[in-house]
Amino acid sequence: MVLTHVADETGVLKRVLVRLLLEHERPEFDRLLTEKHYLHDWVLTGQSLRYVAELDGQWVALISFSAASFHLKAREKWIAWSPRQRARRLPFVVNNSRFLVLPERQRYPNLASRVLGLCRRRLNADWQERWQHPVLAVESFVDESHSAVTHHLRLTLDQIPIEEKSNEIPALKPLLKKINPPPGVLITADALHCQQERARFITQELGGDHLFGLKGNQSGIFDKAKRRLAQQAFPPCGPS
Repeated sequence: MVLTHVADETGVLKRVLVRLLLEHERPEFDRLLTEKHYLHDWVLTGQSLRYVAELDGQWVALISFSAASFHLKAREKWIAWSPRQRARRLPFVVNNSRFLVLPERQRYPNLASRVLGLCRRRLNADWQERWQHPVLAVESFVDESHSAVTHHLRLTLDQIPIEEKSNEIPALKPLLKKINPPPGVLITADALHCQQERARFITQELGGDHLFGLKGNQSGIFDKAKRRLAQQAFPPCGPS
C-alpha cells in the first residue's frame, strides 16, 4: 500500500456518515439485504434499529441491530451471570444482526470498521430514545467462510504504509508507537512477529502483554513453548 492511497482512503472515510433508516427507505433496505447479503434475509426479531452509511449521499453500507440471542454459551461464560441475572439483563445486550458493505460501491479496506465505529458511538442514545433502555454490550457473529476477517466489532485504530518489497515485520514497532497503547494492554500478532525483540518492546517499553501465534516451522521456539506451557501457565511478561 502506498502513502497516497492511505491518504486518499483517510479522506474518504472521514466523509462517511451513519444515520437511522427512514421509514420510506425500508423497501429498498430490505431488497438489498435479500439480494446481496449471504443470509438473503432481512427479517429481524424483537427490538431493532436499522442504519445506512452514506458517502457523499450514496449508500455504501447497511447495518442493523436487534434483540440478542436468548442463550449463547460463550457470552454467558464471558459475562458470568446467573440465569436470574441473564433473564433480567439480557435486554441490555443487542445483536449486530446484519451488516452489508454494498458490493457495487468502491471498496476501501477500513470502510467496515469506520461504519461500525460510527454506529457504536450513537447506538446507545438511539436505542434509549426508541426503546427506553440503554445498550451495555453488542454481540456480533460472522460466518468465516464468507468473510476475510472476523472483526467482532474490533475497530481499526491506525495504519501505516508497508514499504515496497517489504513485509509487516518492520511496521509493528512504529505502528504501536503511533497508537501508544496504555500499560497492561494485551497485544496479539501473527506468527511472523514471534521474535524476542518484538516481545521485549511490548513488555519492557510499552508495559503490555503479548500473544503471538506460533507455527511448526518455527521449530526451536515452538518446542520450547510447548515444554514451558506443559509445566505451568504464565503471563507473557513473566511471573508477577
